[in-house]
Amino acid sequence: MSRKIAYPRPVELLAPARDAEIAIEAIKHGADAIYMGAGSHGARAAATNSLDDIRRVVEFARPYRVRVYVTVNTIIYDSELEEVERLIRQLYKIGVDAIIVQDTAILEMDLPPIQLHASTQMDTRDADKALWLHAAGFDRVVVARESTIDQIAEIAGAVDTEIEAFVHGALCVSYSGDCRAGWVAQGRSANRGECPQICRRSFSLVDRHNNIIIKDKHLLSLKDLNLSAHVEQLLDAGVTSLKIEGRLKDVGYVKNTVAAYRQILDRIISQRPDEYRRASAGRVAFNFQPALSKGFNRSFTTFFATSAKPAGKMASIDTPKMAGERAGVVVDCRGKCLVVRADVEFNNGDGLGYFGRDGIFDGFRVNRVQGNKLFINKEIQIKRGTVLYRNRDKQHDDLMSGETASRVIGLSMKLRAIPGGICVDLSDDRGCHASVTMEVELQPAKSPQQEARRRVF
Repeated sequence: MSRKIAYPRPVELLAPARDAEIAIEAIKHGADAIYMGAGSHGARAAATNSLDDIRRVVEFARPYRVRVYVTVNTIIYDSELEEVERLIRQLYKIGVDAIIVQDTAILEMDLPPIQLHASTQMDTRDADKALWLHAAGFDRVVVARESTIDQIAEIAGAVDTEIEAFVHGALCVSYSGDCRAGWVAQGRSANRGECPQICRRSFSLVDRHNNIIIKDKHLLSLKDLNLSAHVEQLLDAGVTSLKIEGRLKDVGYVKNTVAAYRQILDRIISQRPDEYRRASAGRVAFNFQPALSKGFNRSFTTFFATSAKPAGKMASIDTPKMAGERAGVVVDCRGKCLVVRADVEFNNGDGLGYFGRDGIFDGFRVNRVQGNKLFINKEIQIKRGTVLYRNRDKQHDDLMSGETASRVIGLSMKLRAIPGGICVDLSDDRGCHASVTMEVELQPAKSPQQEARRRVF
């Protein structure tokens, strides 16, 4: 059953939030919706929030018509069913718009009329699965991250439900994030919110004769997703919500990433106003220039977005950390002083990294910059010609730690005369309208000459 689409179609920018403060900043920076964890049963056990904090986010979001979603997306044990049902009822009572679900046991609960979103961990990669989920009662389907844009278009064109797709952030090497490696290796399950990130560790690749082919590389560590160049294609494919990964990320990352995608979406909407519109209200202004390269990343990949066989490399096998932007080349090393040929303007406090002779990524902090000399916090040995990468831009980080955006709801007022008084017509960006009338005795205006004669006589 295909959807009957009303135009212009609302499109949503969905931002992650580790806590209430980050959620509020994401809203200020242009998010149309927020997703965050409750006190339990979210797929990030280190990103939980009390009901009071979630209520605070809901109250802040409401004037902007920003929606709030809560993750209840772990596997649920039988002994926890009553606890989870009680949690969902509490979330509904404080105004949460939807819950994100992995375990279909939730469908058997006596739930209030809260929206259900099928988590990407439910592995939806074709229309048949999406149709089944919609028939089961889900209002939105989060497609598998491995889906191509063409596959997403097929799903969106076949089902009468909203489609959500990841657009940015870390990737799991397991299909749809349904990983069992942590549970098998350490008894910590990603499906219970306790992923030990086995895929970010180093491994050696050996053949059947135990000959080492690759030694101590991060063979399962994927680059981070970046579909900023494909946002319009995703919208045209029928995606309703563009999801940014990152419920463990800090506030600077969320601010920067949300702002970057807000600008991209606003540009598309301004160019195609008959087809797309914002899903929330409020005008956003930034006092910085967003740059996705400044946020934490393991370098970027478009993954399977454009093809089932990606042309570029998807893995970041040299390091699971952020290498950062190319910053320069070492000309000379003098213990705690480096002479460099710079590609960027360095700042005191910058964090720099490099790949050493053994291929291992190492780093240091810049204490002081003097021309083309960097005085650093430790003594190192580094050969001439080594490329330096900046993975901490102190100037950018300082900027992101302050007030970086504002969001206001535009209001227009029209004053007009009516019989026996005046009327003020009010309307705002949300489409809300109101009129206020006042009875006043209106006197005809007098000319300056009449006023002068009155003073004389």
